[in-house]
Amino acid sequence: MTQNISPSAGIPSPTQFSLINIWRYPVKSMQGESLESTSITTDGIPGDRGWAVVETQTGKTASAAHYPQLLNCKASYSAEPAGHAPKETREDLTDVPDLPDVMIEFENADTFSSQDPQLNSRLSQLLGTEVTLTPSPTPTHFIDDSPINLLTRASLRQMQSFTPTSILDPRRFRPNFLFEDAEKHTGFIEFEWAGKSLKLGSARLSSIYPCVRCIMTTHPQMELPQDSNIMKTMLRESNKTLSIYASVDTEGMAKVGDTLDF
Repeated sequence: MTQNISPSAGIPSPTQFSLINIWRYPVKSMQGESLESTSITTDGIPGDRGWAVVETQTGKTASAAHYPQLLNCKASYSAEPAGHAPKETREDLTDVPDLPDVMIEFENADTFSSQDPQLNSRLSQLLGTEVTLTPSPTPTHFIDDSPINLLTRASLRQMQSFTPTSILDPRRFRPNFLFEDAEKHTGFIEFEWAGKSLKLGSARLSSIYPCVRCIMTTHPQMELPQDSNIMKTMLRESNKTLSIYASVDTEGMAKVGDTLDF
């Protein structure tokens, strides 16, 4: 396993890393939408995984790990989701603002609103089982782990060196925040931030640890092909991890161009 950065490369400061992309995923396991700026709450980016496709008979959330067809659907909000009061001031943790309607574009470019009575039938046809598009009952109900995921292009370059024929597009790893540095470093640099506190914009992040990956990263999506080498490489080189999870200590705002700091 090659999880450490080469000593000769050194460990760059987080201040060298600028935010180059922000992504929110309105529907779990579908393609998301790119943002120029966002608020960061204790529950993450407002509206992130605000909806999910749910199996009607079992009540289980449909994930692209089992239904890779979801990765070929794009989801976007019809309006900006409202923020919410911090957890410590809420009388009821299920007291969540209503989510805006979500628009879903299928692979053939057909687009349906979450209000469209034909949408669930179309999703059921796509997945081969009866499903229903469902809003989250709490801000984090459809979030698998910590509410924030951060990825550097340095890590993508490091992994690319281990599997040169793979297309390591960030979409495979579904980060909320993607960072780049002017020196184009190579290495699993964000792993060095585990256990520390990071400042992003006016928000403060903590409880940082590596994100364990699943088979979703290998599935075909949009123009990206199926690639089992990605999981094999992560198993061998990074203990099946890539990017980092974080919790939010202090709520704030972040925008493209912001740099990280301790």
